[in-house]
Amino acid sequence: MTKLPPLDLSGASLSLVAPAIVAERSKTRAVKERSKDQKTLDSLVQKAYDKWVEAGRPEKFSDRPGGAIRVPEDQLLRVTKALHMSGSFLNMSVRFGNTVVADGYAEVVFTAVAKTAKPATGLQPIPEVPF
Repeated sequence: MTKLPPLDLSGASLSLVAPAIVAERSKTRAVKERSKDQKTLDSLVQKAYDKWVEAGRPEKFSDRPGGAIRVPEDQLLRVTKALHMSGSFLNMSVRFGNTVVADGYAEVVFTAVAKTAKPATGLQPIPEVPF
């Protein structure tokens, strides 16, 4: 698994911009057909979301129903990216539990919730960033 270097914002400049600047720099992408594998993950994410709704939309991560997928270890990063892409496509938030790696396979457990859902309880709040 490739490890990214730690984030270092010491030389960064942070700012807020006007909508006109955002519009000026917006990207348009050609819409391409989603692959069969991506559609399969879309369906799994949708089913996990439906189970979350049926369960009463629990806020605590450990109370949420979810999905699981077992893949060869070398596919782990690709699968987690594809699950995030499914969430984005379906306008949902996909959150991952701990990944278990054994015998060359990785098991990924995830939940799918509404993007407007409150964050899972028990997590540290995000600190305010001064601009």
